[in-house]
Amino acid sequence: MKVGSRIESASAFSELSLEQDEELQEALLLATSIFSTPGAALCFLDGDQLEIKLSTGLCKQHYSRLINIYNAVSTPEEILIVEDTSKDDRFATLLRMEDGQTPRFYAASPLITKQGVCIGTLCVLDYVPHQQDAQHALSLKILAKHLISIMEAKLNLARLDGSFAELERARETAISNEIKLRALFESLTDVYVFLGMSGEILDFNQAAYKYILKAKGKTMVRGGCTADYLNEVDNAAFMANFRSALRGERISQEMLSYGELSERVWWDSIFEPVRNTKGEMMGVSYIARNINKRKTDSVRILKQNKILKDIAYIHAHEYRAPVCAIMGIMSLIEADDYVATKEYLLMLQKAVKELDAKTHTVINLVSDLNMVSTPAAFKTNLA
Repeated sequence: MKVGSRIESASAFSELSLEQDEELQEALLLATSIFSTPGAALCFLDGDQLEIKLSTGLCKQHYSRLINIYNAVSTPEEILIVEDTSKDDRFATLLRMEDGQTPRFYAASPLITKQGVCIGTLCVLDYVPHQQDAQHALSLKILAKHLISIMEAKLNLARLDGSFAELERARETAISNEIKLRALFESLTDVYVFLGMSGEILDFNQAAYKYILKAKGKTMVRGGCTADYLNEVDNAAFMANFRSALRGERISQEMLSYGELSERVWWDSIFEPVRNTKGEMMGVSYIARNINKRKTDSVRILKQNKILKDIAYIHAHEYRAPVCAIMGIMSLIEADDYVATKEYLLMLQKAVKELDAKTHTVINLVSDLNMVSTPAAFKTNLA
């Protein structure tokens, strides 16, 4: 028997108030009557050692020495009957009690629960030897079973009372928690929808209801399906993620809805498998946050950065060639006392046109930059 199981079981019975229990006292008195002994005791295991829980007829010190020896020479799962301790080598070191009495007869039977766990022993004690037969051993075993039955009934009753009290507390707590949770649930700005195993809508919050009403012009109801509120393409993508979540996969992704360009919205979406306390799949929770502004701002900033980089590149590299060409030609003309040949003028014309083209490119980029810097104009342009 595993020590952990034994300690756990014995501890459960030890928590019962058995010291003044009348049924157990009567059972111990019956044991003294059957064996004609002055005393009997009920002992529980504390770890691997026995400790007296309940006794009758004698004070506890009369049992303690024999129990200590019993711990050393036997195991609780065995019936132990010693007719005369003075003739048993295992008890050779048994000392006399302070009152001069030496225990001569000792018998003990294990207390075995229905689960097969030994939680202690029933023992009887006398100061004179006894001659015992198989009938006495059987009676001791039956009495031990009777005792464990009484204690198991009391333990079950105590657990039942505790369960009723716990259930009532749990019910009150559940009601309170449900009210708080619902209030929190409805106050969320994120869209929340709970879907059943077949994709039916079991629950949703106000954010989901208001979004569907505003964006789709429809009233969301429990028991409906996502196809009632989403266009065909969006619903196909949604249900693909839903089926993945039903297989136990957590899906987290940014999604852009389809439909008219002016109605398209970026969502940060999570599809989360939902299981009960037994680990069985119950459905899928869908949580979505509107990140359209963040995504739009991000695209706008990237566009701005690209335009600025293009302008910087033109200033740093592409302006250099025509400007250098113009400066070189002007140096040649100056050297000829400002008499320009046709060849010089053609070269100058080419450089000026190239510079003009680069300037127009920069002007267009600056115009684009101004448009991108205005969110409303940028959004209109995207549409």
